[in-house]
Amino acid sequence: MDIVIVDNSAEGKCDARCGVDWSEDSTRSLAEERIRAQLGADSRFSYLDLASTEACASNPEIMARARALPLPVLFIDGEPRISGFFDHRMLTDAIDATMELLR
Repeated sequence: MDIVIVDNSAEGKCDARCGVDWSEDSTRSLAEERIRAQLGADSRFSYLDLASTEACASNPEIMARARALPLPVLFIDGEPRISGFFDHRMLTDAIDATMELLR
């Protein structure tokens, strides 16, 4: 399963500290640990930052789709599953729901 979070580190975050800051290394490390525990070694996790010209250039399709949605956006196997602020629990719940659909 391919898990991608798209966000923009250059944008201001919610004043009430809504959701989690996916641009932080520690946040992404925890997400990757949980994804590996849930899906095993066959899963892939990546974070794409709209503020990075390199990320935009190497992933034009997914970046174009993400720009049309409230950030951050969670993509699972190329499909947007959550748009807007979300946390680790919502991430793992979305993975579970996707796995159920594939059965």
